[in-house]
Amino acid sequence: MQNQWWHDHTVVFGKWLIVSANEDSVVPNEALIQSPSNSKTNNDDGWSFNSKISCQSGHYPPDYCTLTYAYFNHSDLIIYLNTYDSIPNPSWSTRLWSTKTIHFDASINCHRVYDKAFAFTFFYYYGQSNNFHLHYDTLIPIYSELKLLENGNQLNLTDQAVAFMPTVEKIRMEVLDWETDAFTDIYKDKYFMEALKVLNGLHSLIPMTKAYFNQHSNAVTCFKELKLGAPKVDFKDRILIKGYINFILKRLKIKKTKPKVVRIALIRRTNRRRILNEDELINAVKDIANIELIDFNGMTFKQQVRLMRKYTTLIGINGAGLINGLFLPQGGVNVQLVPYKAQLNFVEFGTLLSARGPYLEWHNQHEHLNRDAPGDKYHGQADTIVLVDEFIELVKKVLKTGLNAKLEKRKKIEL
Repeated sequence: MQNQWWHDHTVVFGKWLIVSANEDSVVPNEALIQSPSNSKTNNDDGWSFNSKISCQSGHYPPDYCTLTYAYFNHSDLIIYLNTYDSIPNPSWSTRLWSTKTIHFDASINCHRVYDKAFAFTFFYYYGQSNNFHLHYDTLIPIYSELKLLENGNQLNLTDQAVAFMPTVEKIRMEVLDWETDAFTDIYKDKYFMEALKVLNGLHSLIPMTKAYFNQHSNAVTCFKELKLGAPKVDFKDRILIKGYINFILKRLKIKKTKPKVVRIALIRRTNRRRILNEDELINAVKDIANIELIDFNGMTFKQQVRLMRKYTTLIGINGAGLINGLFLPQGGVNVQLVPYKAQLNFVEFGTLLSARGPYLEWHNQHEHLNRDAPGDKYHGQADTIVLVDEFIELVKKVLKTGLNAKLEKRKKIEL
């Protein structure tokens, strides 16, 4: 077995009383159940008859469920609720994270008890993630919940009684990959793992894999409150997005510095959706702006965020690297370039980056400057030749926008 980067946390012991009703009840592994004679039945036991489940619209999966007084069985990988209520629908979330109800009289030893826990998926494919989907579908929604809890004084963001439970899917919204290698030493320094650790902070991190739970195979982990999935958020919410940015900068210990002169970065892509005339574009605007090519490949999460603090503008064709534009200095300008009639998530990108600050968008309107990949009828993988005259006008607009406009005005005064 490959080495795991995570380690076992301090064990918190507790007992959970669950009460049975009929022969059709689902009974967990017998090794977890103490005899009724050893169980406690006083009314002060918080785990008696208190399991509840409620679901609302979610971001991913389409619903977001809150479970109270639930426990996770390490051996059968099922979440159990002590309730006579049925699981609604059932929901997308309770199918993805297998959830069942039980009601019988026995006592359960909780290997650990967590006050709050978040079980969520993130985009993962053969050792790689997608930086846009990581922030958009996972980190920002989970951050929004943490912030709500902190604002309501329900938890301290450094409290280890809070657990994060990341996992990946084998089949989208249907089957979790309990055998995933995402949490092995091979990927401990990858962007996606670094980002998850930044979000997690000092909370407990529980990768949802057999390898993790097999450390204590005949055990259960108990949760006073367990949330499944990612909540729906308003990506137009400037307070949320700016709060998230500040949260990341603080966790990464990156200072909020600003460049003293205009610096424009152009993202170089090397596999698909490339700009085919990068050098021509840079040379065409050299008299009005200095543009530097940057390549995020091989950089850590922190390196990419820190790099953004050096620039006043980020220009890039639709793609994961453009998400780094979130971390430009205040007033920095993001520019998204969109291939010819491409059916891509440029609207989602635009919404998110606009909530951060100044944002411009350019679409290739010229079919003859489009270079489709074979079989790509939706133009999603297409390379693009950017019309030089249009790029010059775009850069002129950039220089009149946001932080660039202030720096250009200061430069003229100093001259």
